[in-house]
Amino acid sequence: DLDRSPPPAAGGEARETELTRLSGRALTLAYASPEQVSGEPIGVASDVYSLGVVLYELLTDHHPFAAPDDSLTEIARAIEEREPIRLGRRDAALRGDLEIIVECALRKQPAERYASAAELGAEIAQLYSLGGRTSAGTCAGACPPNHRPPCRPRRCGW
Repeated sequence: DLDRSPPPAAGGEARETELTRLSGRALTLAYASPEQVSGEPIGVASDVYSLGVVLYELLTDHHPFAAPDDSLTEIARAIEEREPIRLGRRDAALRGDLEIIVECALRKQPAERYASAAELGAEIAQLYSLGGRTSAGTCAGACPPNHRPPCRPRRCGW
């Protein structure tokens, strides 16, 4: 479990963690967006990123960036600097449109992610309503490893 926050103290007040003592921010690091980790302003895109982490974990049973024995510093650096291991490398059945959707939610730059959780949800719903293919499917299985298709495929006319 990557949430290293202590349980609330008696009386319901949360105890200060090492991270909040050092940075003055309250967050669950494993689900924090790169902009949260670096102390930049956050918005809806940060929530989309966190949903992307949860989706990745649900699909693979792994965190996209961190190992359970990583230090807080290592986790923070990975979130800011590393790309996640592609879903299709963890499980070949996850290659294609779902992989693209999760990658879009986990983009480092907030402007490159889905504009809202509703938009992310709509892409997932479309994927399953079409039997596993979305309008983003032009890339499924045929893109080079470093290809980064644009998010919001329906807006881009895919």
